[in-house]
Amino acid sequence: MEQPNEEVLVPPVSAGDIIHQLYVQEEHVIQFHRFEQQEDPIKGQYTIIEQGVDIGEGTKIWNYVHIMAGAKIGKNCVIGDYVHIDRDVVIGNGCKIQNRCDLYKGVTLEDNVFIGPNVTFTNVRKPRANHDVPVSAYTPTMVREGATIGANSTIICGAEIGRNVIVGAGCTVLSNQKIPDNEVAVGNPIRKYARTHVVNK
Repeated sequence: MEQPNEEVLVPPVSAGDIIHQLYVQEEHVIQFHRFEQQEDPIKGQYTIIEQGVDIGEGTKIWNYVHIMAGAKIGKNCVIGDYVHIDRDVVIGNGCKIQNRCDLYKGVTLEDNVFIGPNVTFTNVRKPRANHDVPVSAYTPTMVREGATIGANSTIICGAEIGRNVIVGAGCTVLSNQKIPDNEVAVGNPIRKYARTHVVNK
């Protein structure tokens, strides 16, 4: 009888210590990081960062985050607890991603984007459990510089959210929907727009 894989644990560490523990899972080398000091560039308990991730200077990553190979995260970003960042996701400089967000392959955030808690981005229009969707069928999503997405929103793949847009909390942005620059967008799904008076410089 085949024995189950041993559980991989990260031992407790004291302030200032850094634990790097490697193991192999599905041919990818995974790296655990735990940082205790506030000034460390990455600070998270049991955060998983796969090899091949590019993280800019000054970015802080909190607890229980999983960042997959090929993701790129810019400088001076903040990634909250329980965030999942898929392969090849691109995140610009100065972005803030709050707790429990999911960003899947094909998502690009330009600089200074704010993502509220519990926001989900999709990347497949017609997912099925009984067969794999080829990567070629993934649909990209773009969030332009300075945009804000409110808590509990869902962004269906193929959407484009313009510069300095504010998407209200609990909204659904539909596939192929393009929200013009400097608009406030609300509704589930998004149906109403108004001009915003807040423009990033």
